[in-house]
Amino acid sequence: MVENKMSKAESGFDLGQLIQKLFQDLSRLMQNEVQLLKIELEEDLSKLMRGSIILIIGIVFGFFAFGALTVTLIALLTKALHSLIWSSLIVGIVYLIVGYILIEIGKTKARQATPVLNESIQELQKDKDVIGKEL
Repeated sequence: MVENKMSKAESGFDLGQLIQKLFQDLSRLMQNEVQLLKIELEEDLSKLMRGSIILIIGIVFGFFAFGALTVTLIALLTKALHSLIWSSLIVGIVYLIVGYILIEIGKTKARQATPVLNESIQELQKDKDVIGKEL
């Protein structure tokens, strides 16, 4: 049993140095995990910004198209009903109902959304498990 143990001189490390190295490695590991998290967030934000710009441009075009179609719809109803006021009121009420339904659906979907950083969470869980087993 004594033969299997290496002395401090043979191994080059003592217990204090091993513990210090362990904490340095853990510190470096945690720094790397934080760096990975930052990179993931930057990538996600970059994609979000590009998508948002395209979305805003599409909304502006859609807004103008919606206005043109609204004028056309009111004109057609005016021709059928012979009243601009009633035609505008009918179109306005229909838009109000559709808008309310879409808002409620959007609120429900927004409540269900939770941002998750899958890679970072998985890596941190693995690190926790490894550290727990080692200590």
